[in-house]
Amino acid sequence: APGSTELTVNTLARGSIAVSGTGVASSTATIAGGAGVFEFTVGGGATQSVAIDATTTLAELATSINDLNAGVSASTVNLGTEASPEYRLRLASNSTGTSSDIAITTDDTSISVAVSQAAQDASFTVSGFATPVTRESNTFSDVIPGTTISLLATGGPVTLTVSTDETA
Repeated sequence: APGSTELTVNTLARGSIAVSGTGVASSTATIAGGAGVFEFTVGGGATQSVAIDATTTLAELATSINDLNAGVSASTVNLGTEASPEYRLRLASNSTGTSSDIAITTDDTSISVAVSQAAQDASFTVSGFATPVTRESNTFSDVIPGTTISLLATGGPVTLTVSTDETA
């Protein structure tokens, strides 16, 4: 319906990230002293488990996590230099919003994996209403009928104007 309103964006939706606190010299370096598991949940869902042992490498752990298709992407990242590499594990949720929050439940690795960024929902206020509105994504179409809104940055207020397309 034609008209205008103002939105103030409090937070943007984002995914969760977990990283290893300890690096290794290469992605093919081993990451455990013996048999154990690496376990995590996404959004409070079922526990995802990867068996590890003294021969498991950082790259193998990342591949095994990705093979679970659990809503996260695992990768190895070199935070060092070519001469002095420091490879670490990075897990990132594939979606935004609090239902994509990663929790590390068991870490029998030697690389100390922990959540470094919690997932969060987008939060915004529509002018005239005191209660913020939240969404799992920064793009949604259920606030103003017939209108898709994409939040790009925090701040505001910004004016949204909706008009009828006379050429349609």
